[in-house]
Amino acid sequence: MADNETWSVTIFASVGDQPLKQLRHEKPWTNVVRACPLHAHWLDGEPLSGVLAMSGIVDRYRHYVVDGAPVATGLVAVADAWACSNPSAGRGLTIGFRHARLLRDVIAETADNPRTLVEEFYRRTEAQIAPWHHAQVASDRMRFAEIEAIREGRAIPPPQDTLAAGIRSLMASMGRSPDLFRAALEYVATITPVQDILKRPAVAEAIRQMAADLKDSPPQPFPGPSRRELIELMA
Repeated sequence: MADNETWSVTIFASVGDQPLKQLRHEKPWTNVVRACPLHAHWLDGEPLSGVLAMSGIVDRYRHYVVDGAPVATGLVAVADAWACSNPSAGRGLTIGFRHARLLRDVIAETADNPRTLVEEFYRRTEAQIAPWHHAQVASDRMRFAEIEAIREGRAIPPPQDTLAAGIRSLMASMGRSPDLFRAALEYVATITPVQDILKRPAVAEAIRQMAADLKDSPPQPFPGPSRRELIELMA
């Protein structure tokens, strides 16, 4: 994530991966970033702080409508009080502002009816805001399964649901097609939910064609250390 010539470089690891807890220290963290050819140049900047560790990242979702009825009238949850997810996508502020603006509009229309306010805000939240949360959860579960497989020396499993499979296909294809790159940027930049992007016939066809063209090609991993080399960099 970056803004105004200031950026962060973040390394993610599974909470149960004990050797990688050393990444909270500056030397191992720097060693790992320097060992990644596509990322090492980010070390050329002037640090504003040391390594900052973050843990306890959760995907949480809450609302006050159950079986179609509010549990309390006039009470709603907004932004992170409604849902939060892995901050790696950098969407928290954007989604929060969007959600707050949505609440503004619903209050303007329904302020004289507390029950209708809750019901309408819930309906619009599910339609306009919740897809971002659901997509992040699908991505998190898929990525965690990949991390665990690599850590244990197993083959990376296929995605467990349609949404995760679609996200993986779009992200895997975006570097090979200008049209798919632009479509993926709509999702990355929090412009259009990925669910809507994947429904576009042109996007679906381009992904299908890309998969057909590459079906006999071995996957191209990002250059960087192997698991064994990664552990050595912790020393």
